[in-house]
Amino acid sequence: MSLLLGAAACTAEGSTQQKDDEATACKELLGASGVDWVKSNTAAETGISAATDDLESAKSLFHEQAKNWVPSSTKVPLFTNSELCRVVQKSDPSTASLSIRYGASVTPFDHPFDKKSTTAPDQTVTPVNADVKLVYGKDSREKQRYYVYVRCQVPGAPAGQANEVPLEGVMTDTLTKSDSVDDHLNYLLYSTRKVLKEFGCQNNPHVPESANARTD
Repeated sequence: MSLLLGAAACTAEGSTQQKDDEATACKELLGASGVDWVKSNTAAETGISAATDDLESAKSLFHEQAKNWVPSSTKVPLFTNSELCRVVQKSDPSTASLSIRYGASVTPFDHPFDKKSTTAPDQTVTPVNADVKLVYGKDSREKQRYYVYVRCQVPGAPAGQANEVPLEGVMTDTLTKSDSVDDHLNYLLYSTRKVLKEFGCQNNPHVPESANARTD
């Protein structure tokens, strides 16, 4: 877990600072206990992937996509999200990873995620409060994913954007051996609080510390 703990190997000019910045971003999003959790649940040595965005670029992209949303359009928007942290297995980075991404959701906040479907994988929904909900389940490739959806009204965006184009955070974990849903969701919520400090939501959504908390 050396890179998460602050050490960085310089493989090219300027790469040491880049690695330090990426490690700092992961530590900020996971917190000290999250870093320890990843370390204690991963057998192999880990490092930080270089393919990450920063909070400022993620905020700019989310704001741009939210403002460009057209309420009258019936087309499914083509949004992209930002990878803010990726922890990988150093011996083979392509084998396993834990990633955290944020961006505009193509799915409205009030979508019935747990509605049974013959085509979509089963998902479990945990409503937290009027502005926050958690969703988890396996995707079509059998990867376990953990989502948080937040009504985040962007300044200058059309009315109703917070519900129709909420902020989506997703944690994908094929790295750790932890199968605790609560652990994953709690660290995802931790990262959400960090992200919202930078994103400037007009409606000031409240994100609790625990997936089991209810603030309604």
